[in-house]
Amino acid sequence: MISTRKDLENKLNEMLDCVYPYLSINNARLNIGNTRTKYSREIQEFEGFARLFWGIAPCLAGNGDVKHLHHFLDGIKHGTTISDAEYWGESCNRSQKLVEMAALACVLILASDKIDNYFDSTEKEQLLRWLEHGIKYDYPKNNWQFFRVLICVALLKNNHSYPIEIMNESLDYIESFYIGDGWYQDGKTKQRDYYISFAFHFYSLIYVKTMDKEDPKRCEKWKQRALIFGKDFINFFDREGRAIPFGRSMTYRFAQCAFWSACAFAEVYPYPIGVIKGIVLRNLRWWFQQEIYDKSGILTIGYGYENLVLAEDYNGPGSPYWAFKSLLILALPKDHLFWTVKEEPLPKGSLSKALPHAYMLVQSLTNEAIAFSGEQYVSFEPGGVADKYCKFAYSSKYAFNLSRDYYVKERMALDSTLSIEDENGNFILRRKPKLLYLNDYYMVSVWKPYEGTAIYSILIPKEDGHMRIHKVITNKSLTLYDGGFPIIDNDNIKIQNDTDKALLEGDNGFCGIYDLLKNTEIELVKNPPNANLLTPEKTLIPCARIKVNDTKIFGTYIKTENIDSFKSIGIELREHSIVVSNQEILFHDQ
Repeated sequence: MISTRKDLENKLNEMLDCVYPYLSINNARLNIGNTRTKYSREIQEFEGFARLFWGIAPCLAGNGDVKHLHHFLDGIKHGTTISDAEYWGESCNRSQKLVEMAALACVLILASDKIDNYFDSTEKEQLLRWLEHGIKYDYPKNNWQFFRVLICVALLKNNHSYPIEIMNESLDYIESFYIGDGWYQDGKTKQRDYYISFAFHFYSLIYVKTMDKEDPKRCEKWKQRALIFGKDFINFFDREGRAIPFGRSMTYRFAQCAFWSACAFAEVYPYPIGVIKGIVLRNLRWWFQQEIYDKSGILTIGYGYENLVLAEDYNGPGSPYWAFKSLLILALPKDHLFWTVKEEPLPKGSLSKALPHAYMLVQSLTNEAIAFSGEQYVSFEPGGVADKYCKFAYSSKYAFNLSRDYYVKERMALDSTLSIEDENGNFILRRKPKLLYLNDYYMVSVWKPYEGTAIYSILIPKEDGHMRIHKVITNKSLTLYDGGFPIIDNDNIKIQNDTDKALLEGDNGFCGIYDLLKNTEIELVKNPPNANLLTPEKTLIPCARIKVNDTKIFGTYIKTENIDSFKSIGIELREHSIVVSNQEILFHDQ
């Protein structure tokens, strides 16, 4: 149970205890697994070592005790000594080392005075010089620009020379990524994932806290952006503390709440501090109850459990320790208001809210947060991009499934999305959709999977689920599947399957799918174990199936609450619109 600063410090030390035996001879590397990444094993082991300092540095800053601290700091000494067998070496353009340097920079930003007893002047200067050498290389024009900024801040705070013109260049790039209302874009891309919260705002709030005297105007600007962003980002969390799984790098797990930890650290409060405390601690408590460790207590690659299906090619054995960024609140001393104030629940908000900069509509139900995705995509195509960004609905309660195959239906993640089976039995998933219209009440998007085929989709949040109305325009013979949320498929599952609906109730909740226009067939599609992010169990997906070869409209109601009742909804179809509850909604197909 995490409720006090000491509780969290103990949890950090418990996790450090587990990795400590896997330090290298000179303590500068951490070997905790045998999987590989697109970068070398040596850099993987440096990454695993360095990421621990996202937790160690704030704990030191808050006058906490860090177990095995001597060994971890000894590793820094060896890693920055040129003649040492475990020297980390020079970096190069776009190297993963540049990413990991930021964690060590934060040691010098947050806790430089706390390590002085462990480093003599030569050793500390050696660390500073090694970091300085990383500034000159080429950094991708995205959130990586912050790594260079943090290195420069570390040098500045430790009275070491740094190239201010290069730092300003990175700050200018960061400014160019701002798109308004607290939102950034992560380079020239349409992805709006957790990198906006645990990268852009997280680093900017460290800057706000530590550079307010040197750069007050920028700090005030970044503070105001965080205040605005928080009003949107709160919708990604539910009352149990779960966040919506969405996008890449989900193996960073409890980094989901790092933005709120950074708000508390910088004393920037989009909501009362008790609300922020509640978001952070509920999220951490929920995560620490999941099966996210191996039998040695090491964080695994995965989400709700160890799962390599989830991994991107930059996820190594030590990568999950990026989650330690959420431990920034340990920098707050035990008498800080954050630790003494009472936790408050999530404030009650509206049923749904448009997030235009994220191409999203978010929904808050009784105990579930849902994000409807209209146009997100990642140009460099990490693994599973259609599953991670392009489904209709992402739920904090059900998570989502990942595809294993594009030829066998049962190994396709048909949940919460549209999928197409062509005449040859090949499947494709909704991918690269385009948002056409968005307000607080509904979303309209289009997917154009083939030349001559367009599928216009209207999504309408409701008190107990949501509606989807699709208009298909095509000259091909296709079979479409519209999937609901995945339900655990074991001996406890209860199924009611009729011609126009399917109701599933299992260990992870309830999902019903209703054929609104009485022109589809209901089918239950099995998915294999280890497909869902939250559970390794097999799942069952309720789907509506329809065959088309010209223009056709069909619709579903995906229901997750109020199991025992469903009121039929009158829908009037028009050539280019529908009318629901006396409101006309355009398909925007003209």
